Amino acid sequence: MITPDIIEIIGVVGGVLVLAAWALETVETVEKHKKLLDLKFSLISLVGTAMLSFYAEIEGFVVFFWLNLTITLVIIFEIWYSIHVKKIHKR
Repeated sequence: MITPDIIEIIGVVGGVLVLAAWALETVETVEKHKKLLDLKFSLISLVGTAMLSFYAEIEGFVVFFWLNLTITLVIIFEIWYSIHVKKIHKR
């Protein structure tokens, strides 16, 4: 059974992962003037937003559930697009 403490930890860790991914990606993007997504930051963010979606659903935060679920889907699209664009550029 999932205890309230575990649910709280899932929410906090998810939030920290999302913030860390955005901060790290922003720093690297500025330093390297990159345009394509760095997949390691996207994967951290993906896990974080998925965890926040789970947390919001368990806690009954409907608005935050849908917000984070949408962000999760956008990140999945960005990862797919970034991989697809890299394949095109390698040809």
